[in-house]
Amino acid sequence: MKYGHSKRKSLLQALVESLVADHRRIAADWRILLLQRRATREIPEDQRRWKKAWETPWDARCWLVSNGDWEMLKPLDECDSLFVLGKAVTLQDPTPPSAIDVLIEANPAATLSHITALHFHGLTEDMPGPIHLSVPNAKGPVAPRGLSEEDLTELGPNGITCRRLKSVFNTEVIWHRLQINRMVGVKDYFRAGSHIRAMTPERALLEGLLSPESCGGLSGVFKSWAGAMDTIDLAHVIECVEAIDSAVLRQRVGYLLERCGIHNPAFELWAAGAKPGGSAKMDPNAPFGSITQVDPRWKLSINTDLLLEGNQ
Repeated sequence: MKYGHSKRKSLLQALVESLVADHRRIAADWRILLLQRRATREIPEDQRRWKKAWETPWDARCWLVSNGDWEMLKPLDECDSLFVLGKAVTLQDPTPPSAIDVLIEANPAATLSHITALHFHGLTEDMPGPIHLSVPNAKGPVAPRGLSEEDLTELGPNGITCRRLKSVFNTEVIWHRLQINRMVGVKDYFRAGSHIRAMTPERALLEGLLSPESCGGLSGVFKSWAGAMDTIDLAHVIECVEAIDSAVLRQRVGYLLERCGIHNPAFELWAAGAKPGGSAKMDPNAPFGSITQVDPRWKLSINTDLLLEGNQ
């Protein structure tokens, strides 16, 4: 049975239904392009009001700005490539998009990191100021997680724009460019109606030992490790350490975990390869301690008097 014009599905209706079904309250122009092209393929022509598929994300942006119903799907003031579901759309969680929602959708290469990831996982009580995100220090197109090969082919090599916003909702954003091997331990989470990409708890803890200044300081990092000892996934810690492939990180992690009474055969290999000097110190931002402060097993200068609370 053919639908009359009034019963044929509108493009805006198809887009909104797709976003609601995917539990997305915010979407970039490239994601909306994919939804429109998918709907064009799947809905028979006599059951929809639009004729053809869009070609580029710019087509999606222009159509929504010019022809869309902003009560249903409206542009986001903070980023002109993003659109948010309007107040006429009923969601299970009506919470407005957060700054993190905006940043993750605006840059599909980005992941919550450093103190922001620690806070996301409940590993620090410190209220973070700026939002910290990391992106790979690499050139070329980015393939967002969760997209099929077909989706990537449709978008083409330049179909996705990664925006690095300096601030969102009056919150400062700090961007970190990490080598590809340090982008290990990244996972997609769905919490409180938001799709969030973040470093895993274990990976965030490791970043605290590499860059404590961006993770609340070394004292805060030690507290985070102490609080995670009962739930830490040791196999994942080892996997991430090996992928990052930093000699001094092996020394810091091995020393720290053994001090907390955690042992693993991998630590024997790490300790055997440990070398003194250079950057072999617990606090990367403090000078070396005296020779009597060098741990003989890990060849690591214990150049801090901070203690892991609860693990003394």
